[in-house]
Amino acid sequence: MKIAAVVLAGSVVVLSWLFGGGVPGLLYLLVYLLAVAPGLPIGFALFGRSHPAAWVCGALIGYGITQLSLWTVIVACGPAVAAAMAVGVVIALLQALTQVQEVTLTFIPKIIVILIVTAVTAPFIGTVIYTFAEQVYARIEVGF
Repeated sequence: MKIAAVVLAGSVVVLSWLFGGGVPGLLYLLVYLLAVAPGLPIGFALFGRSHPAAWVCGALIGYGITQLSLWTVIVACGPAVAAAMAVGVVIALLQALTQVQEVTLTFIPKIIVILIVTAVTAPFIGTVIYTFAEQVYARIEVGF
């Protein structure tokens, strides 16, 4: 059994190298393994460590949890990032029109706008993070 696992792992690494174009393929394999890792304990709890379904189910759950966490960060940071981009574009236009090329001019307005937008959208950000935590804990409680 251990020999088969070593052969399978070796073939996955070799195929990642061949089809992934060398080092980028191995980096993608590493990112994928980090993405599926959170779900493996749940898969093992459901099916047992030696059952193939535990690995498949755990990988799918882990990939789903990783995807959910990344989208939570994107949605929670979205308003502040959008406001910072808008302020940056407005200041860039003003600098282009007035030909004032001061590099530090954009920092203070961006910081102020980011703080204001974060304070205004704090309930939304809290709701997004709370929903994420609720979904993750529900998956742990139910088992998938």
